[in-house]
Amino acid sequence: MERKKKSPHVTTLLFKKQISQHAKLKIYPSKITPYVLIDPTQEVCLIKGKSSPEDTVKFYNLIFHGLKNYILTGKNKLAVHISLAYFNSSTAKCLFDLMKVLRQLQSYGLTVTISWYHDEDDEDMLEAGEDYQSISKIPFNFVELQAITPSLLNNLHD
Repeated sequence: MERKKKSPHVTTLLFKKQISQHAKLKIYPSKITPYVLIDPTQEVCLIKGKSSPEDTVKFYNLIFHGLKNYILTGKNKLAVHISLAYFNSSTAKCLFDLMKVLRQLQSYGLTVTISWYHDEDDEDMLEAGEDYQSISKIPFNFVELQAITPSLLNNLHD
């Protein structure tokens, strides 16, 4: 029986890619992992999609490592954008740890802004963001995503 190879996007990044102080980190999404981008040239960190990795700690440790190295780039600000449609309980713990890392970056003098995206009818995701804002003591910008409806499309053409 032939074994199916694992997708190289996460495995390769986790074990083979060294994050230099000027390199950006990009992880392509899968059905269970979000798209991740840490780009010092744009001073941005983006986490977008669904998050329920098999080994959540291993996945998020790469992000933590990239963010901890961000301070070495000499940049003085970082805009964090988090847009998760779904995350499981182990990701919730990692997001808590992410808030601690971002708070640590602030303590080193980095200006950190966080935008938390949620669907307009997803109160649970909004509440989760409010909880993380309270934990991190970093002000969040809450961005409500509107569902694409025929009336919204008609308004775009007017």
